[in-house]
Amino acid sequence: LMVGLSVPFVIVTGLIIIGHFAASIYTNKDILHGRMTDGSLLDISRRAARALRLESLSLRWSLAVCAIWFPWLLWEMYSNYQLPGFENSGTAGVVIGAIGGLIGLWIGFSFDLRVIRTYRQMLSEIRDFTEE
Repeated sequence: LMVGLSVPFVIVTGLIIIGHFAASIYTNKDILHGRMTDGSLLDISRRAARALRLESLSLRWSLAVCAIWFPWLLWEMYSNYQLPGFENSGTAGVVIGAIGGLIGLWIGFSFDLRVIRTYRQMLSEIRDFTEE
């Protein structure tokens, strides 16, 4: 393929991306349909608690998948990456893969953590409002 990655790696990576995208849509379906703030505070807190639970579960699964996928990426880059004009450029592939992978992991996890914090804050504000 483009940078010499194996077909199984590309297929698994595509399935991971599609799976995470589908899970994100399912988790945030109330926000996507504009229903998150409809109804009573009890309804809103139930939706937010459900979304928080699903988002936390999604993050745990993402960590487990990344623990397997990321070393596989580095192995693929080491064993298959070739720079033009260099015979053995696997180390460059590992460095490039590590930098790109770490940047992607940081962006993805910071986004997920921000969403989780938002749901927690929403639940905390509802709890504070109902205790008064």
